[in-house]
Amino acid sequence: MVKKILVVDDNKDITDLVQAILVLPAYSCIAVNSGQEGLDLLKKQDFDLVLLDLAMPGMSGLDVLSTLSEEARTDNIVIFTASPEYNEVDLEKLKEWHGKIERINKPFTDEELISLVEKHLK
Repeated sequence: MVKKILVVDDNKDITDLVQAILVLPAYSCIAVNSGQEGLDLLKKQDFDLVLLDLAMPGMSGLDVLSTLSEEARTDNIVIFTASPEYNEVDLEKLKEWHGKIERINKPFTDEELISLVEKHLK
């Protein structure tokens, strides 16, 4: 069965890169470039994994997570961010909302991303 992945990041170069890395037969990868677009998709479809940027204009990744915690649409989320603003304390707070949250820092290698995705989609 093909696993569905949603990538939410305001930087189109990042979403294009992630989609290029995850072009594997086992994955279907959809990318959007705003928190609102990601939330709208999550309300309509189920995804096996969400790769979510935190620092986005308009609706941030934290806003998306807050809404998801109220609606419980998915609990398999990997946060990816280049912002040093979010530390381990913040990550622990996010885990209170969603049990399976993990973080990968940008920039990441192809191998790091694939390994993390495989870990979450076993």
